[in-house]
Amino acid sequence: MATPVSDPQVLLAVEAVTDVSNYSSHKAALNALDSSICQSNESYSYFILNFIRITAAFAGSPEPAKLQTAITALYLFKNKLSRPPLILNTTSYAELVPESHEEIKAHLINLLASTNNLISNGASTSISTLVSEFKTFPLIHWPTLLQTLSTMLSTTSPATLTPALKCILKISSDDPNLLDSPALNHPLNTILPLMTSYLSHPSPPVTKLALEILSTYIPTFPNAMASSMNDILTSLSTIASHQDPGVRKRVCEILGSFTVHRPMYVSGRLPGIAEFMVGRVVDGDRDVRMKATEFWMNLLHPGSYGTEGGEEGKVGREVWEKQGCMERVVPMLLGNVVYTEEEREGILERNEEEDEGRNVKPIFHKGRGRGEEEDDEDDEEEGFDDGEDGSWSLRKASAQTLDFASAVSEPDKLLGILLPELQKGLSDQDPWVREAAILSLGAIGGSTATGRKMEAYLPQIYPFLCQQLTAPLPQLAAVAAWAMSRYVGWVCYIDESGGERGKLGRHVGMLVNAGMGKSGKVRSAVVGSLAAAVEVAGGEHIEPLLNEMYPVLSKCLEVYEGRARIGLYDLLGCIADECGSAAGEGGRGELWVPQIMARWKVLHSLSQHKDWQTEEKQAEVRGELLRLLECVACGAAGMGMGFAQWGREALEMWVKVVNNALWSFGELCLRCMGQPAPLLPFQDKILSAIIPLLMSQQVGIEENASACMGRMCMVDGRGFGLETVMVGKMDTWFNGIGCIYDRSEKRDALKGCLACIRAHPALVMDEGSRRSAVSGFLMMIASFHVRVEEGGDFRQVEFDDLHNACYSFQSWPGDLGDELRAEVGGVIQEIGRGLGAEAGIVIKALPKNVKILLKDEWSISV
Repeated sequence: MATPVSDPQVLLAVEAVTDVSNYSSHKAALNALDSSICQSNESYSYFILNFIRITAAFAGSPEPAKLQTAITALYLFKNKLSRPPLILNTTSYAELVPESHEEIKAHLINLLASTNNLISNGASTSISTLVSEFKTFPLIHWPTLLQTLSTMLSTTSPATLTPALKCILKISSDDPNLLDSPALNHPLNTILPLMTSYLSHPSPPVTKLALEILSTYIPTFPNAMASSMNDILTSLSTIASHQDPGVRKRVCEILGSFTVHRPMYVSGRLPGIAEFMVGRVVDGDRDVRMKATEFWMNLLHPGSYGTEGGEEGKVGREVWEKQGCMERVVPMLLGNVVYTEEEREGILERNEEEDEGRNVKPIFHKGRGRGEEEDDEDDEEEGFDDGEDGSWSLRKASAQTLDFASAVSEPDKLLGILLPELQKGLSDQDPWVREAAILSLGAIGGSTATGRKMEAYLPQIYPFLCQQLTAPLPQLAAVAAWAMSRYVGWVCYIDESGGERGKLGRHVGMLVNAGMGKSGKVRSAVVGSLAAAVEVAGGEHIEPLLNEMYPVLSKCLEVYEGRARIGLYDLLGCIADECGSAAGEGGRGELWVPQIMARWKVLHSLSQHKDWQTEEKQAEVRGELLRLLECVACGAAGMGMGFAQWGREALEMWVKVVNNALWSFGELCLRCMGQPAPLLPFQDKILSAIIPLLMSQQVGIEENASACMGRMCMVDGRGFGLETVMVGKMDTWFNGIGCIYDRSEKRDALKGCLACIRAHPALVMDEGSRRSAVSGFLMMIASFHVRVEEGGDFRQVEFDDLHNACYSFQSWPGDLGDELRAEVGGVIQEIGRGLGAEAGIVIKALPKNVKILLKDEWSISV
């Protein structure tokens, strides 16, 4: 096809955008294009056509400048296609006029075969956007696309196959049902067998793309895949040891996904799959090791395929314990917990830069029993991820797998494997190896059968942990403090004769002394471990130790900085909760309450200072103020009249900072449900206090404010005035609800939120924020589907929930009831009708597993 000539003025604008060295010209050109494109559908289509014409004209140019112009034009084409502007002075998004369709289709098909990866990828993405997302070009009306793809797939040339496979992958990822449509005569019936044949293609990029396409269809599992399973599994076995690590990684990933999603199809082959995965746990490539470790983690997850009853569960247990996998995998996991040399270097650099704990995450106290696997993982992540920037890693996956193994394995057999390895690690001269061994020791601790069996060895191991509290390497000292918290039940045990009473005192004393060191990381770990001891031992056994603890904690208040100090607030509040009035008797309150009050005055003064008016500094001050307020609230509630001398000062603090404790106000709202009159005179003050807390986005505060707002909306069933203050802020509220753990608070927050949306739909459909608001609402709904123990607390949606090939969302919780589920469904349908075609844009941007959830549970797809 001859390429029509593009408008020279548009070409000049694209060239100006391409020249990023001249920022002012680049920015001015972008602004000019934006203002011209949004005039009408005709102008939008005119510019879109010119962008694709420029791309087509220069895509094959040998001149670098022209090729770059083609890439820029395609970027503008793709960007404006996927995010069309609002037509000027309207609420409608721009659409392509029908007269432009055929030319665009022809250009995209030609560009799909470009030898330039950026151009062929851009064409693939644009095709998927038009076909799957907006359905501007339904496949039923674009037969040449399927014909072209079919022709490209019939070759063996990687140069021809690769762009076709990328296009199919993008279409399949956006809408897995599209290529299985009866109206198109089920193209998947041809495509999936071809993908299976490409698994043995000599080009690794082709094999990897074929694996990715097959993986896309495992959750939906079309008939074409079910009928090809034997061929797929046989082909996977032939490439399992492929020389390309990218292929091996994807083989591990797809086998893990089959094992989780379609266990009945792989149960007969599971012994062979497990044998393969044993070797991959120590693969030379770190990404392959990660995927193999995730396979074992998912297989051993309590309540998952590998550990439930039934034939599949029986096979899973047999391959782990009876096939010799446990004996081989466990030592490998221990090795993978050790930081790499590169990670160590980064950690040591950060240790040098550390400024009294400012860069260290706090460990927040919470009573935990084994069986709360997600919380245990959070505990580990809070304390020991400074080498990995908080991201999911091989180290974390290995430690989590050990945790799960301790819950489902026969304790004596597992310990028979673990103990010799741990003994070697704990006695190693390398502090990093000792650190990994202690982390593994903590991972298997807790109230599982394995953890209880470990208590027999603690008389020898516990003194060693205590010695590590003074280790020069902060990571080693911190992990020792954390591991001690995992076995705090043994420390707190007191026999009938009272002979063990001194053990708790020594435990607390050593931790308190360790907390006086300079490392913020160690300080944070210590206060978290102390809080665990306080909660497990209870006030009766902690009270005799307060005279030793408070003087040291008082000194800590003077020197702790940043997040370590916030952790100290949590510890002091925990002591007051558990010990009650004893926390203030005998002058004990004088040792810490005045310092807390003094710190509050400093923070309040800083919040008013002109040098602290930036958003970042205000958030820092506000976050510490709120945690400090929680500490004071616990002190007042626990100490009772012993807190009276600071009562007026504390009341002023509460009024100035939050007007009242969020939880208390939420409880008050429940008592006023259906009777808003007592609260209405204070509506403006209440909203002015609570909304900033919600917007603070501080951990623990945002979810409490979200729960409080939900209960507040239940008072009048109409939103309690939120329609006046929440425009453009709804996504923050939705995020806060998604972070709530407590089941009753999360339920009430959702009920109030739904009532508010039904009464004021414009809050979600506000023109300037509706995409982020609707996306936030759907992600909030996903948080109700995370896998947790039946009836247990919820947890936050994690990266793996959203993106892992092993889909883990579960059905709507039964205890929340069908009525609430129906309310959610009704609001979703109302939002969908309000968005119209724009709904596709929102859903397209969601993580893949959320899209699967919405389709399977809520019948939403694009």
